[in-house]
Amino acid sequence: MALGYKDEYEKMNINDDDIEYLRNTFNRVLELLTSVSEYSEEQQQGIEQFSSLIDVDTLKTMQLLGFNYKKAIGEPLTNIVNHYITNLYNNVDTNNYITEESEEDEFIKG
Repeated sequence: MALGYKDEYEKMNINDDDIEYLRNTFNRVLELLTSVSEYSEEQQQGIEQFSSLIDVDTLKTMQLLGFNYKKAIGEPLTNIVNHYITNLYNNVDTNNYITEESEEDEFIKG
């Protein structure tokens, strides 16, 4: 039973260096996303408040209380990036690619 608890703890635990790395990376991703997307002032404040939660003392305390940073931070961030990439792809004009492929196919067949 103790080994099971230890395994679960280690899945959710993150060391101080990793937290600092996470914070720096998260802030760079947020800067990138906010530079290419328009957010309301309220959304921008929410992003800044959320960013301030990622520090060693706060995350260590939250982990002791059972906080799962992967689920709370990783999954939403994954969804945001997925949505951003999907929107980029949807805005690509695929008609040009189809036309070029069709001309190449005709040349090869011809």
